[in-house]
Amino acid sequence: MFKYDILSDDHPLILENQKVCGSCKEEKFLFDFSKSVRHRLGRSSRCKECLNSQRRQALRKRGLKRPLGVSKEPNYRREKRRSRSYGLSSISFKTMYDAQNGKCGICFNNMEFLAKTTCVDHDHDNGNIRGILCMKCNLGLGHFEDNIEKMKSAIEYIKKHSVSTTAQESNIINFKILGDK
Repeated sequence: MFKYDILSDDHPLILENQKVCGSCKEEKFLFDFSKSVRHRLGRSSRCKECLNSQRRQALRKRGLKRPLGVSKEPNYRREKRRSRSYGLSSISFKTMYDAQNGKCGICFNNMEFLAKTTCVDHDHDNGNIRGILCMKCNLGLGHFEDNIEKMKSAIEYIKKHSVSTTAQESNIINFKILGDK
């Protein structure tokens, strides 16, 4: 980091890992300032404490308790994104969830209603909603690019390379026979 020689009469010498806040004029450590590529030392000119208090004051002036788009509801953003992306209201989502008995449409594992891992599955070609999936199954479909031939090929690959239980048992028996000699 840089070392200031003389900043002002109030602050004759500032250590390498410190900076003066532009608002409160206090000398603070660099980690008390937000990262910023626009400012000297890669840190904001005002400390986090001053920035937060100024943001709260600005919100109060506008008669708000929190920034726009932020709700008390923990799933508000998820529901808003679902509505914006798929045109799916929370009531429609709940209806689909109940129709699937709270289970993934592919693996049939139980899913929590508004969990992060509960995904809306849709056709990328026409945008039609197909159902609700767990994140693992949704990612699997995505990685196969919804291509049925690729999925069939993956099934054949797994069948080809999986060892049946009888083959496993015979290998164990052969191993024991060879090991006894």
